[in-house]
Amino acid sequence: MVRDIKSNSSGWLKWHPLFPDFIGWAKEYFAATISYRDRDRIIDYIKDQQKHHNIHDLNVELRKMCDEEGFEIHEDDFA
Repeated sequence: MVRDIKSNSSGWLKWHPLFPDFIGWAKEYFAATISYRDRDRIIDYIKDQQKHHNIHDLNVELRKMCDEEGFEIHEDDFA
């Protein structure tokens, strides 16, 4: 299901004028539920995704997001 969402959203983002520099998602993927109030923050993150992934890989990004949201991290989840 996540793979299908990733594929379809990638096509939409490449077409949408709000994301003119979007060239595609990273190879890995992750799914989470967010609140509508976080919409602008998520849009900004997507716009700058390439910058984020040039600095940190997906595991570093996920650990940071989990920490910021107060999620407990299990090392097995990152194996």
